[in-house]
Amino acid sequence: MQHKNDAIGSNNQTVQHFYLTGLGITLLALLIRLWAPDGNELWYDELQTVTHASLPLSKVISSVLIYDPHPPLYYLQLHLWMLAGKSDTWIHVNAMAWSLLTCLSLLYIGKRLINEQAALWSGLVFALFPLAVYYAQEARMYGMIMCLTLWAFYFTDRFLHGQRPWRYATGMVMMTLGVLYSHGAAFILLACLWAYALPALQHRGKKKWAVWAMTQGALLALYAPILWHSRNISVAHTMIPDLWDFITTMDILWFGMGAFLWPPPYAAGAFFLIITILAICLTGLRRSRRTLLAFVLVPLLICIMVSYLIRPIWFYRTLLFTIPFICLMLGEGCARLAQARLHRRKIRAAVIGMVLLILATSLLNQQLTFRKSWNTREAVTWVQSSAKSGDLIVVANRRLFWCWCWYYIGPGSVTTHTNEVTTPDGVRIVNNLRSLPERIQQQKRTWVVYSTWDRAPLLETLSHKGRRDFRKLFVDPLP
Repeated sequence: MQHKNDAIGSNNQTVQHFYLTGLGITLLALLIRLWAPDGNELWYDELQTVTHASLPLSKVISSVLIYDPHPPLYYLQLHLWMLAGKSDTWIHVNAMAWSLLTCLSLLYIGKRLINEQAALWSGLVFALFPLAVYYAQEARMYGMIMCLTLWAFYFTDRFLHGQRPWRYATGMVMMTLGVLYSHGAAFILLACLWAYALPALQHRGKKKWAVWAMTQGALLALYAPILWHSRNISVAHTMIPDLWDFITTMDILWFGMGAFLWPPPYAAGAFFLIITILAICLTGLRRSRRTLLAFVLVPLLICIMVSYLIRPIWFYRTLLFTIPFICLMLGEGCARLAQARLHRRKIRAAVIGMVLLILATSLLNQQLTFRKSWNTREAVTWVQSSAKSGDLIVVANRRLFWCWCWYYIGPGSVTTHTNEVTTPDGVRIVNNLRSLPERIQQQKRTWVVYSTWDRAPLLETLSHKGRRDFRKLFVDPLP
């Protein structure tokens, strides 16, 4: 009886240690994500996002389908969130909440599918992972996608190995649809799930094969309208990758958005160390091997194949959903190293310490050196200090017009179909450069707002005397 009580007490202490450590890791993740050297100002991509999300609920879907390359689910979610407030800080809390949910999900899923030590290491790696922090501070869909993808993986695994196939299949369909309806390249997730599930299904009965076939058929049928709609949508920043593009993408994906931190020899060493830790998982559980191959390697291959054979989709943001799996595998690799008996303790500790040091240094580098372009709020404040009734502000393109009005007039001041608006103090804001010559001839005060991306010939004729640069967002005051 005494031995039984000791075993129960020891187990309770282990459970208590896991939850306390997991709570500490989550608090660390929160503190890191609260540190935003760039401030809480929304930048260009975010301002487009909130312009869609601030529309009446009945118009959000149609606006996104017309003007955005991504499906509308994330915008609908953000619309509901913004019913409680539209401040920059509150909008950013949404992304932070999704990131913390992902951290907690890693702790839970790592514990259920691997072990407690791997779960804790995975949560710690995610807390420090540079891009995980970056997209916890940006009002875009990537934090939500990371969380939903992780749960799609979990329900798929439980479907394969659990005793309630329909229950887990329902969860898998819901989480997968959440991703498919939130990102334009989310079809890659389907390939990942198939790569993970099909080898395991070979050892399952006909019932699970039937359930799998029905659920995947339902997913494809529900996804078909979005896939058809996006067939002709393209964005300028995607590419057909060469070797250097591949290396640059991996550098951003693993080491963040900061200036290139490592000299070539050290960069090669950092890459090698991360790859080595990931490769350790190939010697572990069969589930871990399938996870690494299906959710880390397969997305790279699919992205390259589609870019070369169909149309360019290669971009680091296309692969952001793999970050929780990189963290999960790095966490398992660190746990296996910590428990290995074939290495001296100091060597094991040094290797794990180097991994954490690389992540922490890369995170610090990102937070201190990377700044988003387009300081819209500062530009608006500068113009507002001098603009008078009757002045005209000409904004070079539609999306920049949305961004400008968000800060000049206020959230929700324009819809995505608005081309001109007059402020309460009598200043007109238009997104039509063609009105500029007539306004100049009238010798009335005009402000021209444009960015480095705008290449209209009319902009080349401006004298640029008195032009102000707000991080590659330019304001030209004309007499």
